[in-house]
Amino acid sequence: MAKVKDNCEKPPFLPIARYPDGTYRMPSRALNGGQPWYPYRVRDGDSWVSLAAADEWTNVWDLITANFDTHIPEEVNWYLREYVGCDVITTDQSNYRFSSSAKPGFIWTRTPLDTKHIVNLPQLVLDALNFSAYPLFDFRLGTSTIEPWLFPRVRSYVSKGLIRIRHSPGLPADGEYVSSENTLHLKSTGRDPNNKALIVHECVHAGMDLKGHNTMKKAVSEALAYTAQCLYFQVIFPGMEIKGDPDEAEIFKHANLAADEIFDWHANRVSKHLDHEQCWVDEGVANDLIDAVNESKRYKGSKRQPTDHDGIPDEYGDHF
Repeated sequence: MAKVKDNCEKPPFLPIARYPDGTYRMPSRALNGGQPWYPYRVRDGDSWVSLAAADEWTNVWDLITANFDTHIPEEVNWYLREYVGCDVITTDQSNYRFSSSAKPGFIWTRTPLDTKHIVNLPQLVLDALNFSAYPLFDFRLGTSTIEPWLFPRVRSYVSKGLIRIRHSPGLPADGEYVSSENTLHLKSTGRDPNNKALIVHECVHAGMDLKGHNTMKKAVSEALAYTAQCLYFQVIFPGMEIKGDPDEAEIFKHANLAADEIFDWHANRVSKHLDHEQCWVDEGVANDLIDAVNESKRYKGSKRQPTDHDGIPDEYGDHF
């Protein structure tokens, strides 16, 4: 059995009760509205982040501490090995991973996840952000910018659970990033190009939150996000454009023009063997897009509305 490094695991002072059938003490019913909990058999591809999202927890650590009555990572690792039987570790040998080979392999969830089709939401976002055209996403729109490092950095934060992903099928819009929660809400869990482009859109807001750009106006933040969404779609389907629903038609019209300019700018520099350089979107194109956002039904008056980008602490509790 693979084992984490010695300094990454330690037994708790008073371990919770463990039973002969391979389960351990059920969490308090008070944490589940007075209802009993359900045993869930972990599988390949599962993670605390994906299971917390499927089990509708806002904070992944709430699920962990409900199970093991501790928030100390080294004690969690001990429980995962001793009680869950995890035998797969992360590449840095610091944590145990869920897998189908874990024996007995059970944790507790507050909903019957075995009856659900669990979509690994973080992996859905990681896959959408895993593309080779990061250098294209280097542009200035008005006074705001997107740099090539933005999506890899957001991807890293998602993989570490610092940006949470939640399936919200009742969401009025197709997606929403909530800065105060550091959480991306998705209406659809589809893997189609349109939904992946939407994820890119929302991850721009996550990137701005990561930067802590709380003085940015909402119309500008949306203009950046729509431009990145259209640019991403063009990368997947060269020559094609997102049309959007009727309420967004005017926004997408101008966002596609901005994306065209960025795509052509970088392609021209590559074809002429010129050094990489950030694209400055034409001022008129940028202003038309920001105005279209501001005048739309969904974002009316957003040129005067500040964003709530308040930063995202890293794993050490520091802000970027």
